[in-house]
Amino acid sequence: MPAARETLIQVRVKETLDGLVQESQRDYRGRLLEREGAILLHYEDRIEGEDSSVPTTVRICRGQVEIIRRGLTSGRLLYIPGEWTRCNYHTAVGMMDLRIFTDRCQFWNLADRRMRLFLSYQVELNGQKAGQRELMIELTPESENLTAD
Repeated sequence: MPAARETLIQVRVKETLDGLVQESQRDYRGRLLEREGAILLHYEDRIEGEDSSVPTTVRICRGQVEIIRRGLTSGRLLYIPGEWTRCNYHTAVGMMDLRIFTDRCQFWNLADRRMRLFLSYQVELNGQKAGQRELMIELTPESENLTAD
């Protein structure tokens, strides 16, 4: 069975709505597993202003990406290039109908076992345009293999 590797994760997000641009960056430690042609990334996403975190899984397989969050916020977001996808996204303030159109989805294996994922997508919340986003996730192996789950 493949072994998970500890990984340093850098997540950068650029959000554009009505001409206003906001950029953010967060750094995490997580686990990376390559299995059956898929890349699985697990980490705990900290929520601003909260003491808790949200377990997050990113699955990259066959040119599409799935992000699964379970906790204070939860949902299964699917990014397929050139397609609209829909998700019921649960938050502390209630459920939202989330639609995503993925403009671009690219994944690179870089030198020194590093990896990079880039997503560019449009977002609609409850039927209203909620802007354009770019998501960049960079993975850098931290150490040698851990035991598999």
